[in-house]
Amino acid sequence: MLDHRFEVWMDTHGGISAGDINAAMAEGVEGATVVVPLLSEDYLNSRNCQKELSYADTLRLPIVPVMVQEGFNPSGWLAAIVAGKLWFPIYSEADASGARGSSLADALTTTLGPGHPAVAPAVSGLSALLARLGLSQFEEPLQSDLGVASVQDLQYVDATMLGSIDGLKPVQRAKLLRAASEADATSVAGGAPSAAAAAPPPNPSSSIAEAQRKQDFAALVQVMSSDVNSAVVQEQGCAALRCLTANNDENRRTAGAAGAVEAVVAALRVHGSSAAVQTWGCWAMGYLTANNDENKRTAGAAGAVEAVVAALRVHGSSAAVQEQGCGAMRNLTANDENKRTAGAAGAVEAVVAALRVHGSSAAVQ
Repeated sequence: MLDHRFEVWMDTHGGISAGDINAAMAEGVEGATVVVPLLSEDYLNSRNCQKELSYADTLRLPIVPVMVQEGFNPSGWLAAIVAGKLWFPIYSEADASGARGSSLADALTTTLGPGHPAVAPAVSGLSALLARLGLSQFEEPLQSDLGVASVQDLQYVDATMLGSIDGLKPVQRAKLLRAASEADATSVAGGAPSAAAAAPPPNPSSSIAEAQRKQDFAALVQVMSSDVNSAVVQEQGCAALRCLTANNDENRRTAGAAGAVEAVVAALRVHGSSAAVQTWGCWAMGYLTANNDENKRTAGAAGAVEAVVAALRVHGSSAAVQEQGCGAMRNLTANDENKRTAGAAGAVEAVVAALRVHGSSAAVQ
């Protein structure tokens, strides 16, 4: 269905992450326009599937069954709900991508109506995409807190990052994660220019994405260093470093040796007024200096402590900057020299201010 550009929610694909599973399932059903149960013995025996489909039936949502187990005969509660409904046999990936999948897509389009947002054609631009997803209200925090300025920027977003956006529900988070996956696929599979076309200039965003996929830290640092005045490049570079060094000690060592620590400090210094760069930069610095004494020393010598303190002071109203800045400071000050530098630079006062201003934010606290 994703190939036919339907917006899909499925609890195994990011719809439910943690917390009250019943509330999350109810939210998913309530946010649906049509429900597609995948009929099988496992589905029949699943209490959660029974809850979801029974609730959808209670809400009188359209139900379009798909038979995924050949020879399966629904019984009991499932038979009571799907009896008399036309079901579509899809037993394999070949079925899903072939004529049977197309028939299901046609049935869903007929059920929803051709003008429904769930079957709207692809759109370009972040604002248009968010409007199609019904998430326009999150454009500002995506841009200011996460540095997402375009559809392609979504490829750097993951569930942890989206969790920092207030009011974003699990179903909505799942939609954005799917959009992020599509953005990444688009950047990888972009069409080749015609033979007659002039070769385009190097695209820093594409270069960063390629370096991230290859885990080529030298190339990533080179892109950041060669375009240090571009806030977009620095956002994306710091975001890539954050992703690559999260919970990976070997990548932290490799990144440090390639000059990543100094590159992040430069980004923080040059783009002090950009909340997005400061958020990503502090986040990357926090991971680069976690469990790595050499990177802590390098960061201290490069001025990372002072740069993070400046980020905390300038962007006092941004919960994202305060959260990541405090996190970076925690790791940086696991070094005695950096601890002395932090005290002299006003880090203690900056952290106290963060705690006071963002008393309602569990992440900052």
